[in-house]
Amino acid sequence: MSTHFHPKIIVAGRANEVLDVERFASDHKLDDKQTRDLLRLFGAFATRHELLTNCVMPRATR
Repeated sequence: MSTHFHPKIIVAGRANEVLDVERFASDHKLDDKQTRDLLRLFGAFATRHELLTNCVMPRATR
């Protein structure tokens, strides 16, 4: 069964926040290749959800 959602009722969360791709890459310590790939894929700006689903985070080792 489907449900109708009115666009004004839905609250935009942090996933829909638009970010600068280069700043996101530097904040998350992505390498140059990944930064280039994200810029090629999205351009200068993308949503947080798009960036998080299309990048590989570096592992934090002990």
